[in-house]
Amino acid sequence: MKAIQDIIADTCRNCGCPDLTERIGWQFKSIGVCLGKARYYRPIKSGVFYLSEDLWPKTTEQDKIQVIVHEICHLTAYHNFSTRRIKPHGPEWKLMMQLNGLKPTRCHSLDVSDIRQKRKQQEKFEVYCNCNIPHKVTKIVLVRMQKQFYKCKRCNSIIRKVK
Repeated sequence: MKAIQDIIADTCRNCGCPDLTERIGWQFKSIGVCLGKARYYRPIKSGVFYLSEDLWPKTTEQDKIQVIVHEICHLTAYHNFSTRRIKPHGPEWKLMMQLNGLKPTRCHSLDVSDIRQKRKQQEKFEVYCNCNIPHKVTKIVLVRMQKQFYKCKRCNSIIRKVK
């Protein structure tokens, strides 16, 4: 496979922004069931993309190139059209993909069942309202309940942590 830095340079040049090449970083990261994710930092006109460390070994060479170009096209679209907000897979991104000779697709077909099973099932906690029916909430919501009020949709009373 071509070196990732070479793919970045080719993609940026095809998209009309060769100056962006030096301001794109990348790394492998556990990112769930996506093969890649891109982040563009508008104020400093640079970006980074992440490749799935879990799915990358299962991916074909052709798909690896497609994913890298896909993510760089996000960055080049944000860079080239930075005067307005754009949708991640909108016409600007599709144009960048077409400039690189690729069909603008956004989903892979890899089996991700083992990745989904790796995700830890969030523990649920019971909280109560005036109707004494337990509401199950995650730890995140439980922590938020310390700062803000949650109301029961049935009785419209404030939900409390303990019975």
